Amino acid sequence: MPPSIITDASQSPAAAITYRLWLSDRSRYITFLGPEGSPAVDLDYGRPLGRGSFGQVYATTYRISTESERQPQWALKEGSGAVSELERQQDNLAFESRMFGAVYGTTPLLDFEISLDKYIYRLLMPRLPGIQVIKYLAKVRPDYIERLKIAIAILKAVKVLHEKGIIHGDLKTDNINIVQDQETGEYRVYILDFGLSYRVTDLATFFEGDSEYWTRDRVHILTDVDIRPRAHPFHDIFSLFYYLLVYEKGFTYKFITAIMPPLEELKSAALLYREIREGKTKEVQALKNYNRMRLYSYEMQQAYDLYLGIRSTRNRKKVRFKALAEKRREYEERAKESVTVEGLISQAERLLAISEYCLNKFNIFTLQLPDAVRSLLKQAVEFAAYTTEIDQLDDAFYKEINELCQNKLERELCLFFLKDENQDFVNLASSAIRERIQSDLIFIPIMAALDDETIESYRNITRTRRNYINTLIAYDDLQFILSFKGRAVEDFVRALPIIIEVEYERYIKISFTQVTLDAMIEKAEAIQVLKNEIISYCQSNVIAIGVFEDNVSFKTLLGNAHEFADKTTALEQFPETLLTSIRKIFNEKFNERLQNWFLTDDNNDIGKLTNAQIRQRLQAAPIFASVAINITEMRIQQNKELVQTRERLIKSYSELGLLSKLRFKTVTLEACKREFVASNWNPVVVESITEATLNRIKAEHNRTMPTSFLPFYQLHPIDWASIRVNLVATLIIIKEYSKISVDIEASITALIKDLSVESGDPANNLIRLYNIYQELNVYEKMALQGAFNMPIASSELGEPTFRFIFKAGFDPKLFGPALLTVLKEIPRPATTFSLWFSRYRPWYDEIQRGLEKLIDDQDKITDQQFGCLLANFLSNCYHQLLTNRSLYSLVFLNTFLIEQSTPLREGCYQFIKDTTDETILLHLLDELVNLIETMQKSKISRGWFAAPPIQLHAQTLVELQGLSTSPFERIKFSEILARYRQNLRTTGNESCLERLDALILNWANGLFESVTVLSS
Repeated sequence: MPPSIITDASQSPAAAITYRLWLSDRSRYITFLGPEGSPAVDLDYGRPLGRGSFGQVYATTYRISTESERQPQWALKEGSGAVSELERQQDNLAFESRMFGAVYGTTPLLDFEISLDKYIYRLLMPRLPGIQVIKYLAKVRPDYIERLKIAIAILKAVKVLHEKGIIHGDLKTDNINIVQDQETGEYRVYILDFGLSYRVTDLATFFEGDSEYWTRDRVHILTDVDIRPRAHPFHDIFSLFYYLLVYEKGFTYKFITAIMPPLEELKSAALLYREIREGKTKEVQALKNYNRMRLYSYEMQQAYDLYLGIRSTRNRKKVRFKALAEKRREYEERAKESVTVEGLISQAERLLAISEYCLNKFNIFTLQLPDAVRSLLKQAVEFAAYTTEIDQLDDAFYKEINELCQNKLERELCLFFLKDENQDFVNLASSAIRERIQSDLIFIPIMAALDDETIESYRNITRTRRNYINTLIAYDDLQFILSFKGRAVEDFVRALPIIIEVEYERYIKISFTQVTLDAMIEKAEAIQVLKNEIISYCQSNVIAIGVFEDNVSFKTLLGNAHEFADKTTALEQFPETLLTSIRKIFNEKFNERLQNWFLTDDNNDIGKLTNAQIRQRLQAAPIFASVAINITEMRIQQNKELVQTRERLIKSYSELGLLSKLRFKTVTLEACKREFVASNWNPVVVESITEATLNRIKAEHNRTMPTSFLPFYQLHPIDWASIRVNLVATLIIIKEYSKISVDIEASITALIKDLSVESGDPANNLIRLYNIYQELNVYEKMALQGAFNMPIASSELGEPTFRFIFKAGFDPKLFGPALLTVLKEIPRPATTFSLWFSRYRPWYDEIQRGLEKLIDDQDKITDQQFGCLLANFLSNCYHQLLTNRSLYSLVFLNTFLIEQSTPLREGCYQFIKDTTDETILLHLLDELVNLIETMQKSKISRGWFAAPPIQLHAQTLVELQGLSTSPFERIKFSEILARYRQNLRTTGNESCLERLDALILNWANGLFESVTVLSS
């Protein structure tokens, strides 16, 4: 019961009540205040329960202000309207509230919220159990007998309502709640919404328009012309039956159809009324269009014709509708006099009794024709007084009953085939099964209908149960079924996994008994023991077991093993799912070992082999020799692709940029693997990378390194702290003593600055240093390499490289002062005031000062660095003499250099004496002959006064051509060369002498191949 203030609405005048309304999301709260202004009831709006023409109903909880706990299971009906209708609506709602109280014993609380032009009413009432009948029928879809029970329950509720003197007035499946007792199966019905109700002694509510499910005496009523109809119980009966016939399925019971107009007429009348209303809208619109077109004769006539057509059609439909309405009114008047709720309930209950009797005797009535069923029913003692009703039953009834009996027969046969004692039906012949079925008395009447095909279909149900049991036993690796050891079968049935779908699930679950469960557990325990033995055997034979990818081969191998010689039957019955899971475990282990073999460094070439060649290699491998023939092509191809992926990985990391190669050089194997995985390479392939593979990648970096960068790559990682000072000094010397561009000078300056503050990435600084290195000449490069203690290798230049400076035992710091002396002694032109001397004297002075400064700074750098810079200085000086055409000075300098690099000892040049390869000397001989022949063709002496020594050239050629080359006469060759050079000096032919000296210097410095001879 709600609080005491929820009484008759007249005790709660609206003037004495105020409201507090709160809105948030879908919840709303409102407080009813008592007459003194103190809060009485706090309401919580819940989900909507329904909507009608006059308002909406919400699920509601309330709380009395003096209590903390909220009361559930209440409903709040809320609606609104114009203030002009308030007085009439107050009376109607007050009457509805009293009707509800009269039926259910609790009068709802009614209150109004009133504004200037609008009112809102709220009616708080107990929430009735169940769901609307319209929803229940759509959700449950009950069978013939259950629908009949529902109709009887509703009629009984209507009877109670009428006995209380109340006609509902709007009875339909939306306004009825129903709930079924789960234990007894009985239905309880609750009638809702008394907004259009009236007392049996009063006039009935009416409608000025039409409501298709109301009787015709309550619609199209004009209050100032027509007489309002009096209340009659048939009003509720007709509305209820109309909804059950027209809007629900399966309620074509004789006691309903006998008092209602034909169903087709009801539907036609409803359709006609809707079309008439729609036609009225179209007629009004057509008339408006006609009135707008009066100035246009042609369009006006068309619009008028359309209007007339619509009106004519509508009038014809109105005539048809009126005729149907009159006919229906006659039906209603006849039924009103003869139909009572009690009589309908009696007819329905007799029909229910007949139906249930037939269903209980399903084995007798299943395959009978209607006449035979009538005869059997009349013979039944229970229905001796129902002979007339039985004769009046139509064929629709017998069709429904036959279907129910068929369904029950199928159910009983299913349960029979699903019994534990009948599980051997799977292997029995049809004749044996027939004998056992016949042993059950209920099936004797239908044995003639059980042919072999029908028996086979039910045998499939037994087979389905067996398979389902086997699936449950193996489910969750036997742990599910074993967990129910010592527990009740009811717990087991409730816990059955819904993910395992099975036909006839409802019947199969019913068939499970405690015996079934205990047998399943016993079988699971035996399977568990065998499973452990299989796993133990497989662990000892991973290669032999794991190669098989199907259960048949796997089971055959197990059956041939002596460990399972006495377990053949158990192996045959071993669950396939468990066998598959075990096989897959060892398939994975085998695949892992196979992958490891494929991904070893010894098998890097497998990606280029055919599958047949790979199989041959597998047969040669001791671990796979016995199973190689059973390894599938797919497995070989998959692993071959892994090897190819591995090679792609190695190749991709072998083709890095210089900076990446530098950083990769010092990476550890673990860091390398992390980088590969982060780059989305196959983890299996990454895991196969070994130190040898990593070294292979680094070796490939070394092989593909640019020759010029190789010394820097081999240097990395670099200890910048120990080398920084020496490097900075070297860069400064290069900057001061070399002719470099402004950009290179800026790069050197920036690098010196960064190195001084120890900033930047060491590998990146090495790249910057290399970029500077690329812009230097060979001697400057050699100086830089010397700073890092790198091997110094000269480039292939077509000019003297003065490599003798870098030979072991040569002291560049002694050579420097000697060179300075030679430069000072280089002969000047005879006339000191000549134009040539005036022009080039500053240059002579500059190179002398540069050499003097270099000699003064030699203690700041190493001997090797000093030698490089000295060679650089000498190269610049040599080129400048050629540019200035200073042949006297050039010959003077060449003579000094030849004496330093390859002096004559015992009449033989040192470099010829030291050369052991006669092929090189033959090559030098060819070069010398070609050079002399070129000099022979020169028409003008390169000296100022000397005449071309043509005879000297010819004589020397003859001597050279007379040399014996097998063995090579190296001493004689050296003497001819020395004599030829001396004669050129004597004749003063500086041009020829300079070219010869260039050849000697190049060969003396180890460039043993053709060179481009410099010309003046």
